[in-house]
Amino acid sequence: MIHLSATQIKEIQKQQIKALTERQRAKLQQRIDKLAESIPLTAAQKAHLMAWLDERTGKAESMSTEDTAKPGAENDLMKSLSSKALDDQLSGSLTDDQKTALAGLNEHETQAKTDSAALKSLSLLQGAIDLEEGQRDAVYKILSDAAAARIQKEANNPSSSGMSVGGSEIDMDPYGLGIQDAMQQAFIAAGGDGSGNPPDRQKLADTFSNLINQQIDNQVNQLRPVLNDKQLAQYRSELESKGAGVFGGALMGGGGGGTGGGISIQFPGN
Repeated sequence: MIHLSATQIKEIQKQQIKALTERQRAKLQQRIDKLAESIPLTAAQKAHLMAWLDERTGKAESMSTEDTAKPGAENDLMKSLSSKALDDQLSGSLTDDQKTALAGLNEHETQAKTDSAALKSLSLLQGAIDLEEGQRDAVYKILSDAAAARIQKEANNPSSSGMSVGGSEIDMDPYGLGIQDAMQQAFIAAGGDGSGNPPDRQKLADTFSNLINQQIDNQVNQLRPVLNDKQLAQYRSELESKGAGVFGGALMGGGGGGTGGGISIQFPGN
């Protein structure tokens, strides 16, 4: 079992923030280039956005170890380096024609994201259960509505919920259970304050397990009007065994808290 010192933990957190900053900068650079072509932006507007991006990323990269270790630091960073923040920075200088073009672009991108998320969810679900005739369209409609709500929420409150591993695009939350948010809530509830003092491991485990199991209940219940009891049980089993993505092996098993079935998490002791 590997034990890390408080200094080592803080350094890891700082490196994670740095990697997150670099990924967000690359995404926003692409966004600026796309806006410059699609709206289109004037040279002055693009220069203003690039200066804003340089200032924001520079500030993020200069964050102290103490700042990066604070609960919610990643979410605060994501909000300051989000497409919404970029659009807000630009909005005051847009002409009416540019505003119309931007609204159309955002609507198109939102719909594309919704369709992609709904199709992905449907594919995962069909890999776990056999849908009967007439169920597919009804299931897709529910999944599409849920995806639209989730994407709208993320647009209004950008966070680091879209997690990846080591800069790659490995999906750590394939079923959209809100793993990142649950981790942060559990960390804070367990006394994590970013000072290097470890949170209460049992409370961390129990809180995380309960939050994820609540989300599993929500996702199963939203399909209850369409699926039969056997299908619902199969879907629940799929979420419990694979919903946590690459965390699955660590999250399943005994001792972590929670009641009945569902996911339980267990952290090693100090």
